Amino acid sequence: TTAAKRILHELGPRVVIIKGGHIGDDATDYAFTKDGDVRTWTSPKYDTVHTHGTGCTFSAVITAELAKGRDVMDAIGIAKDYIALAIKHNPALGHGCGPVNHMAYGLLVNGPQTMDELLKND
Repeated sequence: TTAAKRILHELGPRVVIIKGGHIGDDATDYAFTKDGDVRTWTSPKYDTVHTHGTGCTFSAVITAELAKGRDVMDAIGIAKDYIALAIKHNPALGHGCGPVNHMAYGLLVNGPQTMDELLKND
């Protein structure tokens, strides 16, 4: 919280996102705004080493959603859902830390009716 406030006031962005994928039992991300609002998004952690590209993918989805005219908080929420699916349904390629599945979001079209159903199904 202290770092986010300092970044907001000293460097001037309107929103600061702090990713929480490495701490705790769940992956909780935080967004702090200049107005003092704080939002959180939580997804399960998946037991996998295939997480290469998560930060780049997360930020690219936010950027794409903003370019489509979405509100910043909505864009962050969509990115959170997208990356959770990409990690959960990774293709298990290579040895060591492999990539996430950038096509996993399409599973919503052909599978469960909601994001919650897809994230819960194993």
